[in-house]
Amino acid sequence: MMQAEAVISSWGTSLGIRIPKEFIKHLGIDHKSRVQLEMRDGALQITPIRKRKPLAEIIAEARQNGSCDGMPYELTQEDREWLESPLVGAEVVDYD
Repeated sequence: MMQAEAVISSWGTSLGIRIPKEFIKHLGIDHKSRVQLEMRDGALQITPIRKRKPLAEIIAEARQNGSCDGMPYELTQEDREWLESPLVGAEVVDYD
């Protein structure tokens, strides 16, 4: 667990703290990073907000690379049967 002490400073009409370099590096944040502030048990928790890729972008990358997480991926017969089976509910499928 990392710990540090910081001083609260005035910043316009708000208050601010300086985050030590070791924390910045460990969290992978910079001066434009967005964070979520949460009060929990009388303590302020600051959590980096990670930008998530839209599912369509993830699928497009996988199709382009022919892989999943950088590993070659081949469909099994069971996968093919599942993908080719008729829709049974209110599924929305976009096959480009």
